[in-house]
Amino acid sequence: MPVVLGVYLLTFWMAGVFDRALIILVAGAGIATLYAPTSRQVVWPFPDCLILGFVASLASAIFLSGHLQISLLLSSPFVPALLIYLMLSRFQLDTSDLWLVFGALGLGATLIAATILLGAGTYTTDPVRLLEHLPTVILVVPNDVLMLAVCLPFLLVMLVAVRRGWQTVGIALAAITCLAAMVALNSRAALVASFLGSLVVLFIVGSRRWWHALALAAAAIIVADGVRGFTLLSKFAQHSLACEPRLPLWGAAFRLWLERPFFGQGAHNFAGLYRAHIDALGLPECALKDTRLTPWPHNLFLEVLSSQGLFGGLFLLTLLVWVGLRLHKLMHVDSPPMRLQAAGLLAAWVTFGFAATVELTFFRYWVIVMFITLLGLTVALKLTDDHL
Repeated sequence: MPVVLGVYLLTFWMAGVFDRALIILVAGAGIATLYAPTSRQVVWPFPDCLILGFVASLASAIFLSGHLQISLLLSSPFVPALLIYLMLSRFQLDTSDLWLVFGALGLGATLIAATILLGAGTYTTDPVRLLEHLPTVILVVPNDVLMLAVCLPFLLVMLVAVRRGWQTVGIALAAITCLAAMVALNSRAALVASFLGSLVVLFIVGSRRWWHALALAAAAIIVADGVRGFTLLSKFAQHSLACEPRLPLWGAAFRLWLERPFFGQGAHNFAGLYRAHIDALGLPECALKDTRLTPWPHNLFLEVLSSQGLFGGLFLLTLLVWVGLRLHKLMHVDSPPMRLQAAGLLAAWVTFGFAATVELTFFRYWVIVMFITLLGLTVALKLTDDHL
């Protein structure tokens, strides 16, 4: 099963391949359904029910949207995502199996990071134009490089776990490649998210040499940005919270939720509704300079509230609370490999949570797949633990 899932996760990063790779997931999920009664030694229906509740709230939001076909198309990535969850949660995966899944996520992130760097050297260093030349449909806007930030913790915990010199060098180079891709796409959000995830791993590992590694990584980022004329650091220096262009989007999403608090405005309706609410927010003129049409509020939690209402928001919040409690317990088990894997997952969730606050949207294929994959991995870690 790790091979089936790993193959799909790798093809997920390759343009024109991951759609056809859905056949792999369908076959794997079918086997999981048949095999689950004998392999799943611990029954834990709670997260399953929460996910079903969230999907039900999404289904109701789709029907409320007024454009059923478009909403169904934009929500279709939940199909492969739920198949991934089915496989992760139903098969009895051991620690080595989970390392393989971690490795597939890390390798996939490294492949797309290398593609970004090759494109920057071949086509252009402008982030928007660079994405137009990349042979992938996964990255739509430069901040989609947050995908690499979510996968980076898996590389970091593998770096802690390996014992062979050549493996250490390879994984370290993969992590550096991911960081370099974030610099190439000029993404402040991705670097901040990576920093937060790295801090979680470093605090848990508690080794001084990893703090030295973090300092070296920061120096490498500064040098890489210096080669490009410090364009990324200048974005940090020039940023003003009062003029943050996300504020109008957040305020509009909140007001849309207040209009229909229980069931929301319907899936993917934000683009057609948010402009009518911005003028009433009373924000400074500098925060309103971005006049582009934006189809999502740059905050996943406000997106769910405004589109699915409290019905979907409570399911999402309860899922995240369950994840936090589950990983907190896993951090105290007697198995060092499992504690390390739990640390990687916790760091990935922290990274995802920060990214969800400033950018993410369920418009994106990778966001849906990564969200459900992280849930599946959290359940799979529980299944490998005989002490809980």
